[in-house]
Amino acid sequence: MVQLEKMIIEDCELMVEIVANTGDVEKDEIVFSKLKSLSLFNLESLRSFCSGNHTFKFPALEEMTVKKCPKMNTFSRGVLNTPKLAKVKETWYAEEKHWEGDLNTTIHHLFKKAVGQELPDSSSKSA
Repeated sequence: MVQLEKMIIEDCELMVEIVANTGDVEKDEIVFSKLKSLSLFNLESLRSFCSGNHTFKFPALEEMTVKKCPKMNTFSRGVLNTPKLAKVKETWYAEEKHWEGDLNTTIHHLFKKAVGQELPDSSSKSA
């Protein structure tokens, strides 16, 4: 996984999380050093990338797309480091991009938008 530059996960109806939380290690650091693009599409049961308290570092991540993941309300409970990521797209081709200051807040904002809940100051901050 050290050489992984692009990850597309799609059409997995039963997937609840991408990185499983086995409970063996409460705090762990996971680094995707070369990952530039991450796309999550049509994952009906996905709740988060990881429900554990792991630290994730994505030093090269520049592009992220999240579409049709209606139950995903957070990316991860642990610390996230995404220094090059400044937007999350809802489709591969759309110009509409979202960024709410950090990845977890952005994912939560998209979740609230998808379930039709009003957000305080719900004007979308596009990058």
